[in-house]
Amino acid sequence: MKIARPLVALLAALSLGACASSGNTYAERPVRSSPSSVDTTKVALVEKAAYQRGLQVVWVNPPEKPRPPLDR
Repeated sequence: MKIARPLVALLAALSLGACASSGNTYAERPVRSSPSSVDTTKVALVEKAAYQRGLQVVWVNPPEKPRPPLDR
């Protein structure tokens, strides 16, 4: 038992040290669609077709306008 306590303390210190040295980089946040990026033409066409068939559309991920390619 004399060795167990220092061993547990050592393992705890090493594991905390590993967490502290994992780097300071952050994951990129997902780009949320703003109201101006929603493809309103496609939304209107889909909702009109659904209305004519007696259906209701619930948009979870509304279609977005095509984005221009990024210059890197």
